[in-house]
Amino acid sequence: MGINVSLTPETEAYAKSLVASGFYKSISEVVRESLRLHRKLENLYLQELHQDLGLAADQIDTKQTESHDMQDIIDIIDRVDAKRKRRK
Repeated sequence: MGINVSLTPETEAYAKSLVASGFYKSISEVVRESLRLHRKLENLYLQELHQDLGLAADQIDTKQTESHDMQDIIDIIDRVDAKRKRRK
């Protein structure tokens, strides 16, 4: 099964340089490795999120919570989103 992928000129040049260096045998190999690493990062992100949710649940169970208004919640979501984008 084959899939055609369009790369930006910069990404294509980088992929070609990885192949030229001998680190990878083909651009297909570069793409496969990139996807494998992306999956790994997503899994790490989900594990961290799961841990954070577990901590939050524990804090709720033990009544160690603070009151937050809607802006506090939006700020927390924005920080989580920014952290996730930095990982990409």
